[in-house]
Amino acid sequence: MYIVTAEVENDRRSLNIKQGIHKAKKEGRYMGRAPVGYLNISLPDGTKTIVPREPEATLIKKAFRDFDENISVRSYHKAVLKSGLKCSLNAFFNILKNPVYVVK
Repeated sequence: MYIVTAEVENDRRSLNIKQGIHKAKKEGRYMGRAPVGYLNISLPDGTKTIVPREPEATLIKKAFRDFDENISVRSYHKAVLKSGLKCSLNAFFNILKNPVYVVK
């Protein structure tokens, strides 16, 4: 009996967590650790959000906007490093795939 009670409690908590994550994503909030060039902050009303961290955010947005698919990521990464951005090739590749950096 005690084992079943604990299992039901775990299932209920799991469902609540999944619903909370789904609701947050639906509201457009970023879930998890902030990507490179952003900071996690808590607003005065208690909600959590991400905000750009300068100068990285500007350099990343420029790199994302100016990326041309006809050149290699490795050579473009070298050019971006010269502009002042400090990140590994793997992190840069992930930046180019991340929709957070899409410039509107």
